[in-house]
Amino acid sequence: MESFTSSKLETVLSLAKKNIYHLEFQDRTALVNHWTNEITGNIMRNMSDSLQDIENSQTTISLVHEDVNRRILGAADVIGLTTTSLAKNASVLRSVNAKVVVCKEAAEVLEAHMLSTFMPSVQHLILIGDHEQLRPQIRSYDLFSIKSNQGKRYQLDRSLFKRLAGQSTGQHRIPITQLNIQRRMRPKISRLIRNTLYPKLVDHPDTKSLPNVPGMRKNVFWYHHTNPEASPQDGTEGKSHSNDFEVQMTSALVRHIIQQGVYKSSEIVVLTPYAGQLRKLQRALSRSFEVILSQADKVTRASTQLEEARPKLQSNHLPHQRRDSEQSMQRKHKQVLRIATIDNFQGEEAKVVIISLVRSNMIKSVRFLKTTNRINILLSRAKHSMYLIGNADTYAHIPMWSKVLNMLKEANAIGSAFSLYCPQHQDTDILVSQPEDFEFYSPNRGCREMCDR
Repeated sequence: MESFTSSKLETVLSLAKKNIYHLEFQDRTALVNHWTNEITGNIMRNMSDSLQDIENSQTTISLVHEDVNRRILGAADVIGLTTTSLAKNASVLRSVNAKVVVCKEAAEVLEAHMLSTFMPSVQHLILIGDHEQLRPQIRSYDLFSIKSNQGKRYQLDRSLFKRLAGQSTGQHRIPITQLNIQRRMRPKISRLIRNTLYPKLVDHPDTKSLPNVPGMRKNVFWYHHTNPEASPQDGTEGKSHSNDFEVQMTSALVRHIIQQGVYKSSEIVVLTPYAGQLRKLQRALSRSFEVILSQADKVTRASTQLEEARPKLQSNHLPHQRRDSEQSMQRKHKQVLRIATIDNFQGEEAKVVIISLVRSNMIKSVRFLKTTNRINILLSRAKHSMYLIGNADTYAHIPMWSKVLNMLKEANAIGSAFSLYCPQHQDTDILVSQPEDFEFYSPNRGCREMCDR
C-alpha cells in the first residue's frame, strides 16, 4: 500500500476537505489506509495499556494470595500437594522452609519433576515406591523411553527413585529399606512374583489361610486358548486390540463365580491391557452388571470409541422419561462390577481377579505386556484367586512370562479347560472349555447329576 510523506499528506488532506471525490483513486486508497492505521494504532496502544494494567493487577492479587498461603502453610504441620503444584507454588513453598519431603509413588514421577522438590531448606528426602511397577509416563515413547533403541540415550521414563535404587549395579549409594512381608496374596499367587522379581518376599501367616473359591477346583489357573485376536485394522474398536472369544469366556466365568453365592460382584475385578477389550467387556458385562470404570479408564475408553449407529426410531416407542426411569430401576437391581485396564489398577486389589490377556497371534507379538513392570502389576492384584485367560503360546517367549508359565505347569494350573465342581457332588469333575459350557455343564451353580437337593 502506498504511504504518504508529511507534505504529501497535508496536500491530500487539504484537497479532501474541499471535495474528496476530486482525489485520484490511488490517493483516496492511501488516505483510507492512513486513517485505518491511525485508528487501529490507537486501539492497539489502548489495548496494550489495558493488558499491562491487568498484568499489574494480577501480580498484585497473586502476591496477596501468596502472602495468605504463606501464613497458612507456615502454621501447618504437614503440606500435601502434587509435584506439579509444588513447581507452580515454588516461591511460596521456599519461604515455608520445609525440612522433610516425602514423595509417594516415587517410581512413577519424572526425574525432572522430582528435582523441583529440592528446595534450599530440604534436609531429608524420603522416596516411597516400587521401581518394579509402572515407570513415569512419557508421550514420545519411541524417542525417549528406556525400552526403545533411540530412547536409551535419554531414558526420560527412568525415575530418580529407580536411578538411586542402583538396581543395575547392585551398589546402593543411599540407604534403602524394602518391605518384604506381603499380606495380600495367597502363596500360590505371590510365588509368581517372588520367583521372578522379589526373591526376599515373605508371606504373612494370614495369607496361608485364605478361603478357596467355591465352584472352582483351582484358585490360580491359566486358561489357554488359540482363538485369534481382532487386529486394530478391523476397525471395530478404534486402534486398540481386542479378543471376542475372551470377552465371552470372561463373562461366563464371572457369572459362574458369582452364582456360587459367596463372592459379591464388587469383590471381583476384571483386568485387561487394552482399551478396546475394556470397551467390549463393558458392553458384554453391562447386560448382567452395573459396570464401574475409573475416571482414567473412562478417558482411555473414550479415546478408542467409534461413533455407533443410532437406534432405529421404530424400536423405541417409550417416552424418554419412562424409558430413563426403567433404565434407572434396572441399574438399581444390578450388582456392581469393576473392570479396568492394568495400568489404571496399580495400587488397588480385589479378592478375585480375572485377566483377559487379549493377544493371540501367529507372530507372538505381545507389545507392552512384555515389560516386567506391567506383568508385575497384573500378577500382584489378587488376594484369594487369579484366573488368566489367554494364548500361552503367544506369551511363552517373553522371559518373565516363560518363568510364570513354567511355575503354573509345575502346579498343574494351566490348561485348555477350567475345572469346576458342584457343591453337592464335589467328586464329579466338570470341565468347561467354551463359554456356553458353563451354563450347560454347571447350570445354576450345580452340575448335571441327578439330585434331590
